[in-house]
Amino acid sequence: MQNKTRKLQVDITGRCQRLWTDLFLRRKAKKLGLNLHGVKHASLHKSEVLVSGEQVSLWKFVKSSKNSIFFMKTDKVEFKFVD
Repeated sequence: MQNKTRKLQVDITGRCQRLWTDLFLRRKAKKLGLNLHGVKHASLHKSEVLVSGEQVSLWKFVKSSKNSIFFMKTDKVEFKFVD
């Protein structure tokens, strides 16, 4: 199976501290070898992340986004490929 590069939009709903969440998501994307195209915080309860990279790494990013951390309580994670 060939890994091809895809673009993914992840919508995270929950209570989060913007600065720490932004830094965490940027670090996680870099660690997985993904290209981060942006993090938007629509409100205190909704963030949108746009990343691209190999499918395997994208799935790992989605899975790790579901985990709550002390500064980011995740209620719901929705994602879609935007190729």
